[in-house]
Amino acid sequence: MEALAGLLPMHILLKRLVERSCACTATLGHSHPIRTVLELSMAGLAPTVPLGLGSLSLAIKCQLLSPAKDTVAGCVEFTETFQVLHPEVEPGSRVVDLFPDHII
Repeated sequence: MEALAGLLPMHILLKRLVERSCACTATLGHSHPIRTVLELSMAGLAPTVPLGLGSLSLAIKCQLLSPAKDTVAGCVEFTETFQVLHPEVEPGSRVVDLFPDHII
């Protein structure tokens, strides 16, 4: 039915959604509130919350089923660093601003 409807198989669709979620988490700013519930290695500048992943014991983490835990496991693949306030992002320095006649 999926092939007739032109849909991706469910396992491929879910894998793509997980990868995009990990990419979003990896590119969050260092002071983003979501980072407070992640592992200590991804906590950023904000202090972690008491019930976040960083404060749980290893035994509890092994039994835990959580989207936050899955996101942290998937973010290991992202090795690039992202700067939220990079000079190339400022108005006047963007590709759209430099080459307006080339982009439609």
